Amino acid sequence: MNLEQMECIVEIAKTGSLSKAANHLNVTRSAVSQSITNLETELGIKLFVRSHAGAIPTPDGEVIIEKARIITQQVEGIKAEAAQRAAAPLQVLRIASTPEQLALLTDTYISFKEDYPNTHLPFMESSVEQIFDDLEHDRVDVGLMILHDRLLKDKPHLQTKPLVKTKLMLSVSKTSPLAALTSISIEDLLNVPLVFYKDDILTKLFADDVAENYRPLNVMLTSDNIGALRVMLVKNYAASITTELTFQRHPNYTENYACIEIDYPGWNELHVGWVSMKDKNLPERTALFLERLEQDLKAYYQ
Repeated sequence: MNLEQMECIVEIAKTGSLSKAANHLNVTRSAVSQSITNLETELGIKLFVRSHAGAIPTPDGEVIIEKARIITQQVEGIKAEAAQRAAAPLQVLRIASTPEQLALLTDTYISFKEDYPNTHLPFMESSVEQIFDDLEHDRVDVGLMILHDRLLKDKPHLQTKPLVKTKLMLSVSKTSPLAALTSISIEDLLNVPLVFYKDDILTKLFADDVAENYRPLNVMLTSDNIGALRVMLVKNYAASITTELTFQRHPNYTENYACIEIDYPGWNELHVGWVSMKDKNLPERTALFLERLEQDLKAYYQ
């Protein structure tokens, strides 16, 4: 049984005539007749009583034809829905994110795209400085990042929206003697060898803050090679600084590293959020996505 056969029996039942059904379906009468014969043979029942006056459904035929009518209507609905979606223009979400926050977008994007299939998110990974520059030059509409006063103090033209709380954590190998700690003071942190990701401005600001109030941190290496930094951590050559959110989100962290709370006021209650231009309204689709993102993050982390 195929869709053409179902369309054929529905049309015959509607018109009462093989010839009229053939005209409506743009096929020959012999093709319609052969289609019915093949279907009746396949099903093992008679669908129509044929005569010179036309074709009348049998009792069995009426049951089958009604089911076929429902199926053909559903198929037409699918075609109409597909045509409508195909005609809708692709809407690109111009959202950039710092590397650690990029994974927060994934689950929301997948579910959002099911509801809005003509949506595309390029997953733009950027540094904080690049996000600010892209916002100011209208290359993106929104940036996802850690919100901190030190990052935003010279940016009065930007607006922010906190989404979920996080805090800075010391990340160490599970083989490190420090792994047993639940928190570490700044005084003790000053003696820990550290490696930093080169483009992570948040850890740089944290290091500057510590240096202003205590003395410089013991930073052994700053690199954009994430693989090399991870090797340093896993082999317990050094520790690094990450956020609690990153640790919770990535299974790789929980399997290989221990995270220790850093006891330093002002850095143990941060927010991940989005930032945009104050004088610019967000596109409707982007605003809807951000609402969904906020709901998902609150559900996941609260």
